[in-house]
Amino acid sequence: MKTIIQIFYLLPAVFTVTVMSCQKESNEPVMELTNDSKQKVLTVEKNEIGIEFCLLNEKGEPATVFQEGENFKFHLAITNNVEPDTAMYIV
Repeated sequence: MKTIIQIFYLLPAVFTVTVMSCQKESNEPVMELTNDSKQKVLTVEKNEIGIEFCLLNEKGEPATVFQEGENFKFHLAITNNVEPDTAMYIV
C-alpha cells in the first residue's frame, strides 16, 4: 500500500519535470563580427538595455581586419535606457 502512495506522488513530479524540460528554446541568432562584412560595430537593445561592441585599430577606428602584430582595443559600452522612476521587470 505504501508503494502505491509513493508512486501516486512520484508520477506528477515526473510529469512536471518532463513538461518543464520541453519548453522551446530561443532561436535568436548570435551576432558576430566577420572579416568580410561591412558591419564593424555590433549594437543591440533589449529590455531597454543598450549594448555596443567593436574592435578598434591603433587609430581608434572600428575595424574587423588587423595585421599580424598590430595593436587593437576592445570597446564595450552598456547603457541603461530605462526611464527614471520606472520599475524594470525581466522575466
